[in-house]
Amino acid sequence: MSVKISNISKTFGSYTALKSVNLTVQTGKLTSLLGPSGSGKTTLLRIIAGLEFPDEGSGAIYFDNQDVTRVPAGKRHVGFVFQHYALFKHMTVFDNIAFGLNVKSWKDRPTKQEIADKVHKLIDLVQLGGLDKRYPTELSGGQRQRVALARALAIDPKILLLDEPFGALDAKVRKDLRRWLRKLHEEVNLTTIFVTHDQEEALEISDEIVVMNQASIEQVGKPQDVYDKPATPFVYEFLGKVNQLQLPSRGFAHAASFNEAQGKVAYVRPHDIEVFATAEALNTEAAYLVSVNTAGPLARLCCARQDNDQIIEVEMARQNFTKLNLKVGDWVYLRMR
Repeated sequence: MSVKISNISKTFGSYTALKSVNLTVQTGKLTSLLGPSGSGKTTLLRIIAGLEFPDEGSGAIYFDNQDVTRVPAGKRHVGFVFQHYALFKHMTVFDNIAFGLNVKSWKDRPTKQEIADKVHKLIDLVQLGGLDKRYPTELSGGQRQRVALARALAIDPKILLLDEPFGALDAKVRKDLRRWLRKLHEEVNLTTIFVTHDQEEALEISDEIVVMNQASIEQVGKPQDVYDKPATPFVYEFLGKVNQLQLPSRGFAHAASFNEAQGKVAYVRPHDIEVFATAEALNTEAAYLVSVNTAGPLARLCCARQDNDQIIEVEMARQNFTKLNLKVGDWVYLRMR
């Protein structure tokens, strides 16, 4: 099922949470709403779910061309997964997953056997086999989040909405779960909208990324396109490390003349800077090496430009740095790719 957001705004008193937002999420895609706290991503997700409503007269929400703008949450057939699980502590894994089916009206409720079959199928799908009789307190954080996902899927939602579902988990568990979620999405092929402020998370699991900032959408695109071709300075800065270099710079001499560059700023990622130990290479910027961190596969260099002492961060393969035979305090020569 596709989701279309048309000119939606939302205010809370004098605070503007969303400002004339337009977005289309294609059927079967996993789309991430990515942005800093306060950018409007969770408000947008809650409006899609029907847990909040847009400002009167501001626009409309469509599920497969059906206007659901004023349809309450219970009638939208949406599965919602929260950051803090929201599991019933007095219920087993089985009963938590079955809850949405058991509370249906008698005419829509499946038989006990149908519910049991479906719950066991979901338990296998989320890789929790053998844990159906455990209680939430007897599960790890990652296992509890899988139960929450299975419960959301049990009602056969048309759309799955996840609000920072891994935010309460440690880094290792987050990485494992997001890979699992990507695999699960490919199996169930359900339109999924995922809220996160973690850039790496969004880049790894998404079919499409919606970058939000200050109640508006900055850019929509595939992960590679958003990273390689950022539409605004905010997107460039938010998606990974970046240097903001005051121009002119000899390291950019091949890209623009000094006169053209005067007073402008160049955005350059640390891994897009070449490092030389001598000034023989063309179009380089002289700098001195302030510090080096070689923990891990990359060497992270902090350099200060000779002309204005502006700090430039550089990342390169550790073995390549070793070959340069450099130490803190040495002069280095930088060139932008």
